[in-house]
Amino acid sequence: MVSETVSRDEIAGAIELQVAKDGTPPTKQAVLEIRESTPITNAPVLSKFAFTMVFVGLAFGVFLTILDQTIVAVALQAISADFNDLDQINWIATGYLLTSTAFIPVYGQFADILGRKTSFLIGITIFEIGSLLCGAAVNMDMLIAGRAIAGMGGSGVFSLVIIIVSDLTTEKERGQYMGILTAVYGLASVTGPLLGGVLVDHVTWRWVFYLNLPFGAFTIGVVILFLTLPNNNKEPLCDSLQRIDWIGAFLLITGVICLLIPIQGGGSQYAWNSSTVIVLFILGFFFIGAFVYFEGWAAKNPLLPFSLFNNRQTIAAFATMFWLGCGLLVIIFYTPIWFQIVKGSTATQAGIKTIPNVAGLVFFAILSGIVGSVTGYYFPFVVLSSILFAVGSGLISTMNEYSANWKQIVFLIIAGGGPGSGFQSVLMAAQTSVAQEVVASVTATSNFFQTIGAVVGIAIASSLFNNNLIGNIQDAFVAYNTSLAELQPAGLLDPTIIFTSPSSIHNASIVADGSTLQAALVHGYLETLSPLFHLPIIFAVLMLVCAFFLKKDRIVQGTEIAVGA
Repeated sequence: MVSETVSRDEIAGAIELQVAKDGTPPTKQAVLEIRESTPITNAPVLSKFAFTMVFVGLAFGVFLTILDQTIVAVALQAISADFNDLDQINWIATGYLLTSTAFIPVYGQFADILGRKTSFLIGITIFEIGSLLCGAAVNMDMLIAGRAIAGMGGSGVFSLVIIIVSDLTTEKERGQYMGILTAVYGLASVTGPLLGGVLVDHVTWRWVFYLNLPFGAFTIGVVILFLTLPNNNKEPLCDSLQRIDWIGAFLLITGVICLLIPIQGGGSQYAWNSSTVIVLFILGFFFIGAFVYFEGWAAKNPLLPFSLFNNRQTIAAFATMFWLGCGLLVIIFYTPIWFQIVKGSTATQAGIKTIPNVAGLVFFAILSGIVGSVTGYYFPFVVLSSILFAVGSGLISTMNEYSANWKQIVFLIIAGGGPGSGFQSVLMAAQTSVAQEVVASVTATSNFFQTIGAVVGIAIASSLFNNNLIGNIQDAFVAYNTSLAELQPAGLLDPTIIFTSPSSIHNASIVADGSTLQAALVHGYLETLSPLFHLPIIFAVLMLVCAFFLKKDRIVQGTEIAVGA
């Protein structure tokens, strides 16, 4: 972080002074040296203490919103039992996912018009209100509504944290802070199931949601007290609200939700050829088409500036982020399932065994951030990201019930290095390819494409899993010369339990431990799970192709706001 700041006018003056000395224009290298030696700022300087407090508070915000997406998974059975409502259980996760994805671009415009600080406080306050409603829910409908509200707020928190940190740091040093935030992302992903299991087993599922309240209040307090950003918007609030592209926001949110419902539920909740899926796809594409037309030819202040899509660098960054997002959730979601079914681990044990994946993510996130900040080069880490993702996923696909523990650890570390070294590196490429005034938009749009990618990736994996499981188990029964007739107690148990509750495979009261039936079931599930880890290989290759269109130049030091001593 820097302690002396100057304006852009002063930098221009320094360049003019060099011209005056020898009468010749400065070389490109000379201009870069002047920029590196004179960090740019148009705003008051934060003290190191204030910056540290703000960064910790913002990191807590990221941790909470990501934790909220993973901690709920282990509470679903307890929630459905409490409300005696299993039919709507999928909407607890889907309700959050739909709104958290659809509202991301909206917060990008909020940040530009209402200001970063105000928009962040709006987002995290809505997230807290949604969490409170979830914890206090008296029925499933109230809980799902609370999840949707929490998603509306949570979508803004993550994007605005990235935007604010980008404002508070120079381009060259920004990578190390993005690396830390990526590490926080990974830590929250693995902490969720572990912490959720403890709360459900020893307290109540309601604290899965109440947990957000005190930590969210801390973040709100820190941001209010210590975050000072320039307020260039002097117009009345009503005028600012009129500048927001409400029509574009409505069209985009409606279109995204219509598309995500069948993408998320197709093949499981709804048949792909059902009227529900077909109608939602038609409506989704209609609203997205209307959004594109309105933004390009009618909107006075577009939600997504079309200049972002006329820039080869930003298009490449969005595409790279999309494919990176596609592979991320496949690893995070199906690795714990692999341990529970193939190795017979409990949910808590499976969470512990996936820690190496997060360790790899954290290590490579911090490494790429530090090295990128020192050297100014981030593109090599985008290439490294795709290589680690492909190699790690391929190695995981080779694991079976006899794989040594050290292999499981090493393979997961390698796979974790993919997103760890990739996310902030791609984001840096996007941010440094546009003018400062659209950094908020490009950041929000990058996160939007990453989230859409995650939804698409997990939808493809889920479809393959559901479509292949029964056939693979039937083949395993033939190979092992066994059948579901061996389930215990014979004739008294619904045989579909092995599909609806896979952990029953290792329940001795249902499937005899060490029996041929158990071996066949494990083999059938393994044959279904292993190909899913081939998907990130495909996504990594596509990511690498898109990445080669990114800028490969060294990033020099310069920013709109600098942190002081």
